[in-house]
Amino acid sequence: MLFEPERHQALSSDRWDEQFVRATINRIVADTIRDFSATTLWPTHPDDAPPSTTFYNVYIGAAGVMWALDYLRRSAATDAVPDYGPIIVDLIAPNRASFARHMFLGVGGLLSGDTGILLTAARRNGIPTVVEQIGAAIDGNADNACREFMYGAPGTAAASLALWRETGDAIWVERYRRDIGRLWSQLRPCLDADCLIWEQELGQLASHLGAVHGLPAICCPPFKDGPSCRRRSRGIGAPALSAHCEPLPFAKDGSPIGHSLKEGTGLAGRPCLYNTVTAHQEL
Repeated sequence: MLFEPERHQALSSDRWDEQFVRATINRIVADTIRDFSATTLWPTHPDDAPPSTTFYNVYIGAAGVMWALDYLRRSAATDAVPDYGPIIVDLIAPNRASFARHMFLGVGGLLSGDTGILLTAARRNGIPTVVEQIGAAIDGNADNACREFMYGAPGTAAASLALWRETGDAIWVERYRRDIGRLWSQLRPCLDADCLIWEQELGQLASHLGAVHGLPAICCPPFKDGPSCRRRSRGIGAPALSAHCEPLPFAKDGSPIGHSLKEGTGLAGRPCLYNTVTAHQEL
């Protein structure tokens, strides 16, 4: 359930009160700072893993907490945030170790791996302090077979796009174009349907439509107003996904049954969310 009365505060009809909101944010921040441990970082929610487990990445771990606290500080929502900058990069080694049994996922991902942790360090300590390491993480993730946002190249392409916007350096444009160009080339015929879609290798090969592992997240970097897609997108963004793409039903074994795309043609005349031939040329 999304709402559990014993755990969640119910909605109220009270009018917006900025001071109340700021006080609530500061209370949450204070609780978070109080719960930090130099050895175990932050407690793990029992629904995620046993209490003795420690997570380190952006998605579910300490780097994500540090990023959130720094974001609140930068947004002037709170000012009582310790400087975790000196220890952020230290999260990389234990985070990699946590993937020892799942090395096929890679260690460079934006939400799961090195790239996200390094971007958190860059935000706190400055891009020049980790610029070489971020570049190496993105390059090392270029061939990741996951082909989704959490672990794969779509996520690290988004990091390249963000760094290009922040610095204007051409190297980030080159990395972004390389990874998005490779993404177009990896479209495959969809099972039992005359269209193209990406397949994700997450322990088994399958096509996903979720917001992290599937189509919407993969489309996020190329549909951004980036250096290689301004002409291609022509105003197409997340709202257009529902207009172009029917839901993909799944069989009882979890495999996709079929897929229907309403307009656009891709490689070899197959229906697709966008014209992949034109998109690849425009890179």
